[in-house]
Amino acid sequence: MKKKFTKIFIFCLLIFLLKIDFLYSQDKKPLPSRLTNKEACQAFYSKVAESKDPRSKGMYYHYAYIDLGFQLEEKWIKSEKNGKYSNTIIRDEDGYFIVGNIYNFDIAEKINNGDKIISLDGREFKNAKYDEYIDFLLDKKKGENISVLLKDKGGKEYSVILKRDLNTYTLADYDIDYLRINNIDIKNNSYSISTINEFSYLWRFHSNVKDDQDHILYKLALGTLIFEEFENEYHYYMCNPDDDDFIFSQLLDPSTYVVKNLIKSDKSLERIKNEITPYSKLKGIENIENAINVARVKSNVFEINNEFNLRSFPFDKQKLVFEVIDNEWNADQRLLRITSKTFKILDSFMEKDDIPGWEKDNYEISYITENQIGMMEGEFAQGIKLTLELERKFGYYIFKVIFPIVLILLICWSSVWINPKELESRLTITIVCLLSLIAYNFVIDSELPKLEYLTVLDWIILISYIYATLPNILSVYSFRISSTNQALCQRVESLAREFGIVSYIGLVILIIALNANLHPDNSGSLISWMAVTD
Repeated sequence: MKKKFTKIFIFCLLIFLLKIDFLYSQDKKPLPSRLTNKEACQAFYSKVAESKDPRSKGMYYHYAYIDLGFQLEEKWIKSEKNGKYSNTIIRDEDGYFIVGNIYNFDIAEKINNGDKIISLDGREFKNAKYDEYIDFLLDKKKGENISVLLKDKGGKEYSVILKRDLNTYTLADYDIDYLRINNIDIKNNSYSISTINEFSYLWRFHSNVKDDQDHILYKLALGTLIFEEFENEYHYYMCNPDDDDFIFSQLLDPSTYVVKNLIKSDKSLERIKNEITPYSKLKGIENIENAINVARVKSNVFEINNEFNLRSFPFDKQKLVFEVIDNEWNADQRLLRITSKTFKILDSFMEKDDIPGWEKDNYEISYITENQIGMMEGEFAQGIKLTLELERKFGYYIFKVIFPIVLILLICWSSVWINPKELESRLTITIVCLLSLIAYNFVIDSELPKLEYLTVLDWIILISYIYATLPNILSVYSFRISSTNQALCQRVESLAREFGIVSYIGLVILIIALNANLHPDNSGSLISWMAVTD
């Protein structure tokens, strides 16, 4: 009886579930005339191509501000409490604001990215709040001149007159999705870097003058990329356009940037991925704006020319500079904006010990503006400059070069404890030591370019040559006077034993200390403590 009751219960439950599913499917029946992903993307490209609105092709500014023609420098900073990144106006060590992106040609001729803002019309903004700076500008009328006192990167103060006026531009986002240093070639002044860079436009509204209107690209996406699959339930397609689709639709390419100081790039390794992603409030997701994101992701391996300062070698720090610059649009038309993702990737990159022979110290990423070849006088392009500060791992050179040289010199000067009359024995030791030093010189030369200056290691080897030669001269001299002036011979030999190797070590330390003071920015942590600072 129980088994029969169980079977009846299961049968009724199945009938009930099938009925519920049938009713639900009737309520969720897809609406007619739904396009496939490919059809929807092609329909969107056609709408963009046929549109008469210049904003659909990106031929209109996206932002408009009445200001001084530049932004303050910002940085995404990771919170120690929750690990999230927040965009923060940064200051120098003295509390002054710093010039960031410049988007006015007249301003770019007068000031530079990275300059410190000391005062505006005599009012100092040291440790001032950002709102105080904005309120000061808002109190000024359009077209009014403002006297600005700045300090450049060299510490020199200068004053300029800037006008508060209308400035317009379009903004593109810049992401570093991946970064790796493959090789550092000191001898050929270059390094190899693998990167994945993403350039994108997030079209949200016509401009900040009319921020209540959706952008034309969003409107064109309605019914194509953004569609009503069920009644009052919206979904969207993502597109991966190729170069032909960009040309046909005339969508604005966000990636017209070139790498500066490029020696070569491997075309066989180049990968380009294009993405169009719609966002809509119709999906009912909180904090989502109506927008269309157009992105191009480029990955490649670049060999880049780089300047190295080797005066402190092998106790040196070096800077690797990676720069991208706009090759099509001027700075008053389009700017790059560094996103939080870039800082996350860079922070993660700095934590890895993946560059043989080098330690990562710090990084700095900033905006640059410059007049490029082919531009009219007074025009500027904008770009991004990434500087990686590395410190050489000196253990190899201490234990395999410097320490053996010191041992060779100790053996060389041990000859002064041999009887001066044993000239042949003494010369055999000193000459063998000198030849050993010459061999070490060839080892160092194989790693460095032909420099017009001497590195720390060059100075050490040069001094070692001199100190390897002195026992030869001393041996001959002592042999000559040993039979005629025994007292003088013993005095010379005594001084050689007492001060010979000690003076050599003292000179080596003096050379390292002098270099640390003459080139503190280029000296590694092992010798930087010797630098006398203010």
